Amino acid sequence: MKKPAVLWIVAGVCIALAVAVVLDLERRQKLARLVGADMHAASEQLSARVASDVRRCGPAASRADIGNLSDAFIAVESLGAGWVERIVEAWLVRAGRLTGLALPDISIGPGQVRISTAVAAAQWAAVHHRDLLRLSKQEVMERLLSVCGSRRLVVRVLEMLIDKGGLGDGSLDRQSIARLARLYNGQETIDGNEAAIANHLYRELVYHVYQSLRFRRAAIASPA
Repeated sequence: MKKPAVLWIVAGVCIALAVAVVLDLERRQKLARLVGADMHAASEQLSARVASDVRRCGPAASRADIGNLSDAFIAVESLGAGWVERIVEAWLVRAGRLTGLALPDISIGPGQVRISTAVAAAQWAAVHHRDLLRLSKQEVMERLLSVCGSRRLVVRVLEMLIDKGGLGDGSLDRQSIARLARLYNGQETIDGNEAAIANHLYRELVYHVYQSLRFRRAAIASPA
């Protein structure tokens, strides 16, 4: 193949990627604006998308409400990080595996779980559920990169937070979900008026997506 032809192909691929990045960003920005204008409509869109994305994964938790909440977090986190970020995260994890260099304690994967939190959740699950046994830190990070692996770890993170967070019997009402949302994305340590407003919207959106998923899946399970 001649050099000019190769250059045209490379240029075409670069342009296609740039267009895809812009379209993905615009889609997420449009949905984020909808959150402020009509949270119910935004919740319906997010719940429909995440329900489709995780369909092949099967049940994520023994409790349907925990499964719905884990999917709600994955849906809401998708607003802040798109497929480009997922690709970069995958490169970082695999580069760390190949080079032996430790990654910073960043949040990765569809659920945007902090690496140290996911490792702690895996250790907690190994003790309390005999699950996720003997996973290395690298294996935990690899699981965080996939939709189904991330979903399972988000479930264990939530169960761990419920267990350690003094949330009583673990029933998921509006107040307990708000508390879990604060713990999940580190809002306990964030100050400032703008952050407080953003965090309130985050908690409300998680709750609304959770409720949307509950009704959506209940309707599927019990058709009229």
